[in-house]
Amino acid sequence: MEHKRSKESDQRMNTEKPKHSLQRSHQSDGEKDAPAAQFTEFEILADRALERREFLGGGVAFGMAAFVVSSSYAIRSTLAAGRLDFHAVAANSRDTVTLPKGYSWHVVAKWGEPMWSDVPDFDDATRGTAASQARAFGDNNDGMALFTQADRHVLAVNNEYANQSVIFGNRSDGKPKTKDDVHKGKAAHGVSIVEVAQKNGRWSIIKDSPFNRRITPDTVMDITGPARGHAL
Repeated sequence: MEHKRSKESDQRMNTEKPKHSLQRSHQSDGEKDAPAAQFTEFEILADRALERREFLGGGVAFGMAAFVVSSSYAIRSTLAAGRLDFHAVAANSRDTVTLPKGYSWHVVAKWGEPMWSDVPDFDDATRGTAASQARAFGDNNDGMALFTQADRHVLAVNNEYANQSVIFGNRSDGKPKTKDDVHKGKAAHGVSIVEVAQKNGRWSIIKDSPFNRRITPDTVMDITGPARGHAL
């Protein structure tokens, strides 16, 4: 389906000034001949979303939003006072999460962390087994979504792939050596679904929650619809 936008809509997008926008630091040679809009459509739509949801209005209870900005933009040292009032963080190569002054972070769930009480604690020496990994939090988080109903919070995370040098760190060359290693690597992929709760200011997994679930390449699934039984 083709999406058509009116000329009036384009004009509003080009002239509307978002409250939380970033300012251009320079203009490219191509833009001198065909000037680009002062504010991008992404900035305007993001600003509208912030207005609708009052995002960050009273502080973030859980989660974080991030904007990826091209090199043609420069973040001001201090954003204007308001809901997004914080000092920009300078680029660095430290192996940690760097946040503005007044903000903090902590680990909610980590690779190999048991999701049920019958799973042994993560073993740094062996890096776990196929059996333990199948019932523990997967590796390499990708897409995430938090579902909330009343006072319960369920986090669904896509475990895109496994860092072999880490998951098989007990092997000299960082590669699987046994059949169990191979199955452990498979089990690290998929989806991890966990209920999380906050206690003493920190979020963590609720073991044995009825919402907890691991989906791996070995999970049996029932395919329905037109694709069921197709040769491909």
